[in-house]
Amino acid sequence: MRKFSTAVLFFLILLTLVIGCSKKEAAVPLESGKPDLSAHTTPDGKTFITVALGDDPGTLDPALFGAIFGIDAVAPMVRESLYERDGKLIPQIAKSYTVEPDNLTYHVEIYDYVYDTAGNHLTADDVVFCFNRAKENGFNSTSFYDSITKDSDYAVTIKLNLATVGIFDQVAQVQALYTRKAFEDAGGEFGTKPVFTGPYKVTEWISGTSLKLEKNENYWQKPELRNIYAPQNVDIINFVIIREAAQLAIALETGVVDMVYNLSPLEAKRFEEGGSSAKGFKVWTFTNRETQFMYLNDGKGSLFNNDMDLRKAVMYGVDIQNMIDGVLDGLGVASKTFGNSMIIDYQQAWDTENYFDYNLAYARECLARSKYNGQTVRIMVSGNELHGSLALVLQGFLE
Repeated sequence: MRKFSTAVLFFLILLTLVIGCSKKEAAVPLESGKPDLSAHTTPDGKTFITVALGDDPGTLDPALFGAIFGIDAVAPMVRESLYERDGKLIPQIAKSYTVEPDNLTYHVEIYDYVYDTAGNHLTADDVVFCFNRAKENGFNSTSFYDSITKDSDYAVTIKLNLATVGIFDQVAQVQALYTRKAFEDAGGEFGTKPVFTGPYKVTEWISGTSLKLEKNENYWQKPELRNIYAPQNVDIINFVIIREAAQLAIALETGVVDMVYNLSPLEAKRFEEGGSSAKGFKVWTFTNRETQFMYLNDGKGSLFNNDMDLRKAVMYGVDIQNMIDGVLDGLGVASKTFGNSMIIDYQQAWDTENYFDYNLAYARECLARSKYNGQTVRIMVSGNELHGSLALVLQGFLE
């Protein structure tokens, strides 16, 4: 068994959301002040939009790990948590909460009229089931709470193990909720045949190809209490999976799709103001929470095993900012810790600390002291285009 250790953090990527309105003229206003949706209406009168994704979600089961880009695009329209977050906590299934003086014990009341798309009534028992199942699977942020208990049919108590500011926010919004009955009725296929409480429901999913959402006509929340995550602007959302970055951009340019979520920053530049395809398109740029990593194989028999100087030679011999500038035209943020600045307990002071900052002279000193004797160092990457490009630049630095 090989052991991989000593991680070098590359950076966070600035992702893009690109929406086109020039090809199908969906956003061209009429004299009435309403958009012409004729090109986005089915024969039976339902409105739709087509969105391209670079990744299939893999699974929508909140207790399992899937493809983050695909999940981030689809899940907000299908799944709901106790709270969502947009600078502050926004109630979803939770109605309110109180906290005890220890800042560890939170009492949460949920709405008593929450139903999933199959008509199952969601209660405190289901909330406890979801939280416990996620914790058993070691899922996101479950290490921050010790227990969750039912107080009544519509109230639970969450016991945190850290009183740090923001921990409850993370726990309350990261765990999507569902009914135990829906999970058990799925017969082990809940991840690809999910039933949630959200404003849309999954009606068709062809793995790796497409995913169709339709408006939940019986959405449980009252119109006046719906938040920014619960609009139902169209009846149908058609997701198509296009894994190659250039093809994503071409699909947008030719009107095959109306929107691309997570388009490569380099491909997105031509849709921005002044770009060759800017007319009729709108680009939003945001920092993604996924960080690019490089691991050195420290296993027995590896060149790096028991050779700290060789490991330092590699880590100090790579210019992270140069990689961001060269591969992504500067559309990234160098990371200074095992994680990134999107994490709730990130310390801003880390930004000024030395985290294997590029130092070619020192890297050469380390190499001279190391046991290295001209052996081949192999770089292994996934099939991801970005990783391949990074590997080429990395190879240049090491040479």
